[in-house]
Amino acid sequence: MTKLARSTWLTVGGVTGAVAAFLFGVWLPGARRLTEIEQRTAAARQEVQSVPARVAGFELLRSQVAAAEEYVASCSRRLPARDDVHAVVSRISQLARDCRLTVTRLEPQEPEVRETYAARAFRIAFAGSFTQVFAFVSDLEADERFYAVREIELSCEPGKDRQPVQADVQFVVYTARSESAESAEKSASSASGTADFRSQ
Repeated sequence: MTKLARSTWLTVGGVTGAVAAFLFGVWLPGARRLTEIEQRTAAARQEVQSVPARVAGFELLRSQVAAAEEYVASCSRRLPARDDVHAVVSRISQLARDCRLTVTRLEPQEPEVRETYAARAFRIAFAGSFTQVFAFVSDLEADERFYAVREIELSCEPGKDRQPVQADVQFVVYTARSESAESAEKSASSASGTADFRSQ
């Protein structure tokens, strides 16, 4: 009995030790590892599920950036950083020709410099019908570059409805000011003059 009991207890002890070793050495670390894998899998699943929303967010951000870039480009075209008198004279002359006006004078004035912008006035004198004058002013204010009409003087000989209208228009061209543009503005100011145009 004593030997049998001792053998039984040794067997029970061995099995218990083996179970404990399996429990603490294999099962618990494995369960802990499995829990970590499940957590990582759940996190990865959430990341994958959030990809479409992130892509949509990136697309929205990209469209907003593109719209902002287009707005900046539009502002740069409407309010350039360079006071190019010759370009303005060329553009205004083209608008007048498109409206079939007879230009007799196109004179740039000295610029009015402010902290963030500069305004240069021009005076243009031409002859044409009321319809042509109205078309010129409309095209001027609708141009890609920003022009503002300050004053319009119209005159015609009384009693002669079919005679051309003599118009004297003052408009302003605005230029954005920056440190890099100051030298260009000074050189453009020194080179500006009066441009007289006569019909051929």
